[in-house]
Amino acid sequence: MADKPILFSGPMVRALIEGAKTQTRRVITKEAAHDALATFGSDFITLPGNRDLLPVNAEPGDRLWVRERFAVSGIGWGKKPSEAMGGRVHFHADPNHGWHSYWGNWRPSIHMPRWASRLTLNVTEVRVQRLQAISEADAIAEGCRPFFDEDTSQIMKGPNGTEHKMAPLRGPADDFQRLWDGLNDGRGYGWEANPWVAAYRFTVARQNIDAAPAAA
Repeated sequence: MADKPILFSGPMVRALIEGAKTQTRRVITKEAAHDALATFGSDFITLPGNRDLLPVNAEPGDRLWVRERFAVSGIGWGKKPSEAMGGRVHFHADPNHGWHSYWGNWRPSIHMPRWASRLTLNVTEVRVQRLQAISEADAIAEGCRPFFDEDTSQIMKGPNGTEHKMAPLRGPADDFQRLWDGLNDGRGYGWEANPWVAAYRFTVARQNIDAAPAAA
């Protein structure tokens, strides 16, 4: 078992806390990984000894501690994260974070130290697949739900012949595509590019990794 950090944006942190998110997908960018995929297939880089080709080197049984945007008050005021242990940690993803924003600059998630993390993910499965291979069930596990797209409303006829302007119902995979493009299209890894991704399934413990029990 190994412990590794993993970065999440504010909306994804909230989905983890709410219990709506139990999967995450990360783009495979290493050239050696793409060479291995072309030669040996998708299962090859999840084998022991090859997982350093994954975006997060993890396997079932490993634990991931979540890094998110944060601030430290109290004795942590004005100190580097490595020097601020003992201060109170505040999280930008929380809905009431604004009232303490005067404490100083919010620190990027990449700088969150292990002791400040509040979420631990116990990895149960790692798969490698093309982005567009995501199923509706997996999209729900990513925290997505059906939604109405108000930008593409259409005239729908009711059972009695009356007409109503309604937006068509989209599914979880449509919602995931919208979310994914908002985060990755500008980096060249949008839905249409259909990149190779690593899909991590996990359970969420709302505890610091050093307080959370190890996965069974």
